Amino acid sequence: MPNDNALSQMLQSAIPAMNAPWEALATPRLVAAVNDAGGFGVLPCGLKTPAVIKKEIEEVRRLTSRPFGVSLVVRRDVTEISPEGQAFIEALHPIREALHLPNPTPRFVNFDEQFEAVLNSAVTHVVFTSGGPREIYAERLEAAGILFGGIAASPKDAKALIASGASFLIARGFEAGGPVESFETPYPAAPTSLAVLLGVLTRIAKDMPVIAFGAISNAREIRAYETLGASGFMLGSALSFATESGLPASFRRALAYSDETSTVLTRAFTGEVGRYLKNLLSRTMDDAGIPYPAFPETTFLTADIARFAIENERADLAAIAAEPNAYLAQNASTRDILAKLFSN
Repeated sequence: MPNDNALSQMLQSAIPAMNAPWEALATPRLVAAVNDAGGFGVLPCGLKTPAVIKKEIEEVRRLTSRPFGVSLVVRRDVTEISPEGQAFIEALHPIREALHLPNPTPRFVNFDEQFEAVLNSAVTHVVFTSGGPREIYAERLEAAGILFGGIAASPKDAKALIASGASFLIARGFEAGGPVESFETPYPAAPTSLAVLLGVLTRIAKDMPVIAFGAISNAREIRAYETLGASGFMLGSALSFATESGLPASFRRALAYSDETSTVLTRAFTGEVGRYLKNLLSRTMDDAGIPYPAFPETTFLTADIARFAIENERADLAAIAAEPNAYLAQNASTRDILAKLFSN
């Protein structure tokens, strides 16, 4: 379904679709594949070092000639382990001991350095999660000719993003996988379905494009959300089984054998609420009953376990962003998946 709406023109894409910026899923290969299939690829950069950001942007450019975006996480900087972080490390000690991993010596990443790496790489679009950029960042993006948008899980989120100068909004329904990017409304105090949120956000946004994000798996759902005002779509679990997906084989198997009850809203992986596949790590941390360190400290304190899980095919220890219908994803190339989703 080629599209000539305002969003497609803004993204320079034939199909009004972008991938969710999930770390394990959206490797440079998948980002380029989304681009070359007519969509708009988004490279997750929110928790990566400036050197890795530069390297992966260059890798995407080697794989595709089309414009693509990157995601950044608006967050506080962490410079040392907090008391909550120390308790968190202690709660994870049995798992690290079983894996023969030492206690972590995390490398915290500075947002300003990430922002400079993105700015210097001359990307065309930025997707912000967990908030809109402060004025100083928005002004520098505008001066560089870089458009930005953001993920909103509530009307207050949307209004804050619009005030920051966003060019597009991404409506994150309760069904969506991965971290919940709600920054103005405590979550899950008022979880809202995509259908309800989309109707509210399109009214707030007026003529601004609004992208629907939340367990979208087939063409019927896309047509339904279009009638509610969606200009485009962010795809998460729908791309999990794509040939170019970055998910290891064990992660894919775990998703294939999941059902509607297999995901959980947990703070275990990032310190903020997110929808992930339930596994040993999430149960261990949720059952421990300790306060989670604030985001992004939790992510940095589990980075060694995340690497181990990917390198050793341990889906039971991984933060696998997933939607309740993840098992319905197509096992095909990204091009074929998008063609089927957006066929007339």
